[in-house]
Amino acid sequence: MIQITDCDRHLTKQNLQFPEDVRKDLRWEAIKTLNKRSLPGIFFLYVGLVYLGLYIPVLPGYEDAFSSLFVLGLALVSLRLMTSYIVLNSKNIENLRRFEISFFLSISSISLYFSLVMACLLHVYGFEWYTWLFFIYLACVTVGAFSSFCFWRKLAITYILLVMLPTAVATFTLFTDIGNIVGVCALLYCLFILIQVRVWNKEYWDNRIHQYLQNQRTEELVEEKLISDQANQTKSKFLSSMSHELRTPLNAILGFSQLLRISRHSDLNEYQQKNVDQIIRSGELLLGLIDSVLDFSRMESGRTPLNPEAFFPNDVMRENLEMLRNIAKEKEVTLNGKRQSNKGIYADRLRFKQVMVNLMTNAIKYNNRGGHVEFGCIDLPNGNVEIYVEDTGKGIAQNQLDNIFEPFERLDAVNSQIEGTGIGLTISKKLIETMGGKIHVSSEEGIGSRFSIEMQAADPDMISKESQPVYEI
Repeated sequence: MIQITDCDRHLTKQNLQFPEDVRKDLRWEAIKTLNKRSLPGIFFLYVGLVYLGLYIPVLPGYEDAFSSLFVLGLALVSLRLMTSYIVLNSKNIENLRRFEISFFLSISSISLYFSLVMACLLHVYGFEWYTWLFFIYLACVTVGAFSSFCFWRKLAITYILLVMLPTAVATFTLFTDIGNIVGVCALLYCLFILIQVRVWNKEYWDNRIHQYLQNQRTEELVEEKLISDQANQTKSKFLSSMSHELRTPLNAILGFSQLLRISRHSDLNEYQQKNVDQIIRSGELLLGLIDSVLDFSRMESGRTPLNPEAFFPNDVMRENLEMLRNIAKEKEVTLNGKRQSNKGIYADRLRFKQVMVNLMTNAIKYNNRGGHVEFGCIDLPNGNVEIYVEDTGKGIAQNQLDNIFEPFERLDAVNSQIEGTGIGLTISKKLIETMGGKIHVSSEEGIGSRFSIEMQAADPDMISKESQPVYEI
């Protein structure tokens, strides 16, 4: 069967199965490429015909035969050119088999024509300078053909054999030493070209199949990403909607609970007051969880609004210190602030404060009773500012540090009595990176942990003159 079957053969060797339409597309692409590559060779064939007409002597009485032979060659080459033109300008892949057959027949007839002409020249004239030149011309045509037809092995082999074998046989029939030498060289040359055809054929189809698989995988990844993005958007919308729906009844619960606790006309006893306090604490914890989930869903969908400004991070830490002092007192944790930088940063002040509250709260919650928390700012050698929070808690195992910023990952605290949602650090990391900074963590078990934020220093002229760095934290 005359068709480009190399694709199917290489797929079988690699235990791959492509759909019929894909295999047809590969064959269509191959025959298009083949015709593009062989166009210069067609004009080279016209050069050979011109050489035959101008430089080969015409035997007396054979003028009509030589003319007919020249016209036949001109017709075959022109038919070959027309075939390539039709293939290159056709977009109907359904005609693929018809193109393959016509292309195969036109190439085979041209190769047989030139080889028989070479055999006739050798038989009639022997080894003259013009026959030598035509022999060299055929060798060059063979090289060009194998480089153009290498991905259609059947066609390349047919072309080379039809060109070289009749020529080799003709040299042997001269029964001369030089004829035998040329014949042997022609056969060796033919064998070498056939080996190269096999090598090039394998390289072409292996690369083409690999490229198709790679493109297919890329398309699958793009499709998977689109599906994932759609799922994330749906999830974010659901979380946002549920968060708003939960906040309404929860605020009502907290409001009535707080009224019960502060009402002058309340007849609650001590036990009932403790239960009300427990309701309020649980409600506030749940409200914090809802807010965290809402923040997380916004960042997942890329809808985190930022209002950057230049400010001194020491100011923010002083505000946090006043807010967290009572929590630290309950835990018997000492807070110590150090200022080692006079530089400001450029970020969203509210979001930066949210991150620092989370880091400082964690340092207090996960610390040992009677422990110590140190926080402050340091100038870095690269001109940036480092804001750090360091505690003397039990620390984090080295094999768990990679998971510390994963959402809903609480590590060893999941089974403890310490309250938390497990997404505070995830939100903090995303916020800091969104604001152009970096967050790092280092820890040693039994000694404590250190969280640091690296931010680019702000231009001093951008900071309000009314704001001054806090020297006493």
